[in-house]
Amino acid sequence: MKKWMLICMIWLMCGVLTLTVGAAQTDALPDGHFATSDELYQYWNSTYPPQYPDYVGGVWTDNGTTYPLTFALTDDAAGQAGKQEILRLIADDASVKFTEVSYSRNLLTQVMDEISPYFDRGIGLVGLGVYDMENCVGLEIHQDYKNVAETQDLVRDLKARYGDAVKITYTDGYVAMTEDVIATDG
Repeated sequence: MKKWMLICMIWLMCGVLTLTVGAAQTDALPDGHFATSDELYQYWNSTYPPQYPDYVGGVWTDNGTTYPLTFALTDDAAGQAGKQEILRLIADDASVKFTEVSYSRNLLTQVMDEISPYFDRGIGLVGLGVYDMENCVGLEIHQDYKNVAETQDLVRDLKARYGDAVKITYTDGYVAMTEDVIATDG
């Protein structure tokens, strides 16, 4: 019985050590690992939430296709190093364009997550999202709440905490929430 327990323990340890080595090897991607910038972008989005490097401020298309994609990189040393990393990882350098921004997408997502709980307060918030091309978090407030004290306090607080990382607009509409419905023949 003790032999079987020992064999099972050894088998389990070998499996754990193999998984650890495999994970370390996937972190060091080889030069040209991705054919195009779209493949790299899809790689970052393959998890939920997406795992962008901290130097990425956003990714978008200027022409409606995925070739080339514009990668917004932070305007600092990390952004410059990130540009070299991206060019190293993709085989087709013409598949990417670069621009500089102030804030990383990870920071903007964090700011958006910090604002989200305010929707439960009934103070007129109707829209929230990260605007990649504008490099900010967009917050829409229904105009009927513009002069409500709690809404005004929130606006002042957000401007003091986040500055131009948050763009606040007032609207007379509400955002319609929809869900995709998948029909099946049954």
